[in-house]
Amino acid sequence: MVETRARGYFGIGAEVYWKATQSNYPGIPPTPFRPLFLDFNGVYAPKLASHTWLELSAGIGAVDTRIYCSQCGNGYNTNYDSDKHFMGDLGAGIKFYPIGNFFVRPEAKIYLVTNNQLFSSSYATRVGASIGYTFGKH
Repeated sequence: MVETRARGYFGIGAEVYWKATQSNYPGIPPTPFRPLFLDFNGVYAPKLASHTWLELSAGIGAVDTRIYCSQCGNGYNTNYDSDKHFMGDLGAGIKFYPIGNFFVRPEAKIYLVTNNQLFSSSYATRVGASIGYTFGKH
């Protein structure tokens, strides 16, 4: 995630997330797929304690679901078809600074996908943790 603080506790951010491994879309035979999320966010990050910050984010972006198969491709030597959709997202995390400007951030995010007909739901969730470094003052 790339983040810039504009003023006080408010800032902007951008993020790209992709699933490290392929999942199988149920069917006969199961079809491998992998989502790719891209979003731009507004970030609100108030200080909770001396080395702890809350991060709340909301934004818009797109999801590209890549569906892999031997007959797939777009003429550019790829082995997948893409299904792209507009989305909104909401997220929360807690950023801990154990040493200097190095941080650890557990986080959760929900993606609200428009017109998604490949899956039984129009939302996706993600939980994870980030390790990083803040340049400048935090």
